Amino acid sequence: MHVVIYLPPSFYSAIASAIVETLQTVNSVSDSPSPPFSFEFVANRRPAISTSGITFPAKRRPSRKMDVLMVLAGATADAEETLRMLDEEIAYAAPLMKRAQAEDAIIATHCAAPYLLAGTGMLDGIGADNAHRARTQAVICASARPRSGSRQYIENDGACSVFDSVSAVA
Repeated sequence: MHVVIYLPPSFYSAIASAIVETLQTVNSVSDSPSPPFSFEFVANRRPAISTSGITFPAKRRPSRKMDVLMVLAGATADAEETLRMLDEEIAYAAPLMKRAQAEDAIIATHCAAPYLLAGTGMLDGIGADNAHRARTQAVICASARPRSGSRQYIENDGACSVFDSVSAVA
């Protein structure tokens, strides 16, 4: 299974590393003659540099068909700055997410990355007219509410609810 990890300018190195180390651990304990997982990083900007300054080797495009696309994005304490960064990143992330969809890959998002997914129009129930409103509410609510463990708060029709910080769309 080939996993592509998309690294935008606002990604956290701990998350990218944890994903890769988990895949490597599974590969190391597998009885399979070949590793069950292969992976690569892709990014619009190379080298891909995390918010903490750690550099990751990345390609512009996946080297082969994706089975899984992991889209990472971080949020800042400033909701307006986060929205600006994410709005800029949609133009770069959208073609990759649409390619993953065309390749029938699983698309998984982390932290603020559902905003990028919503920006492509790929989410069920979010039409073009409501996409910006829904994304804005999600980021503002997630930035304004305290976090509890790996859960975030997200606004839905004026009320905040809790969801796990990793979501996926098949």
